Amino acid sequence: MKPFLKILILIIFAVFISRLFFIWQDYKESNIYVDPNDEEVYLAEPLDENSQDEFADWPVYRNENYGFEIKYPAGTDLSEFDVDGELQVRFEFTFSATEKNLNRKTLELYVRSQELVQGVKRPVTCDLNDETSLFEINGVIFNKNDISGEFGGTQTAATATEYCVKREDLVFKLRFILGYNRYSQLPKFDQEEESIIFDQALSTFKFLD
Repeated sequence: MKPFLKILILIIFAVFISRLFFIWQDYKESNIYVDPNDEEVYLAEPLDENSQDEFADWPVYRNENYGFEIKYPAGTDLSEFDVDGELQVRFEFTFSATEKNLNRKTLELYVRSQELVQGVKRPVTCDLNDETSLFEINGVIFNKNDISGEFGGTQTAATATEYCVKREDLVFKLRFILGYNRYSQLPKFDQEEESIIFDQALSTFKFLD
């Protein structure tokens, strides 16, 4: 091989390695990366040291049977139901602001292996549609969907987001729901402000294995 060709190959190789290095640096600093299937995966907001200290005193809901835990702020109204192999855990958060049209601020957590469809039990799956995005929480990829349309009525409505993942034969769903009165005379609530507590709790969810 001619010396010139060898030098050219070495230069191309060096440029390629350097490009990979910068891509890796961008990946580490970003909260978005691209998976092998070319789908963007959004990462739960990383916790800095101050946030970790803040959550250190939060109570922990841990379920050894289903192998997961999540933290929640003190003062949260917690209820739990485990019926026929289906776990339901509900966290009722306090409102960030009063005298708004908000009437519900809830994190619902479901674990199930089957669902009843037209009287027949079938394996549960995560719902997928054109709007589904991928979201990573502590190393686990969830399907994220807007499920606001499932809630509300003539007088009430809600903004709601679902995070779903299937592990072996179990499906885990985390739903954050902000319910409000459609025709209230009170000012509209601040969705971003009211969602902060959910983002914080979501970042503490992890599987025990």
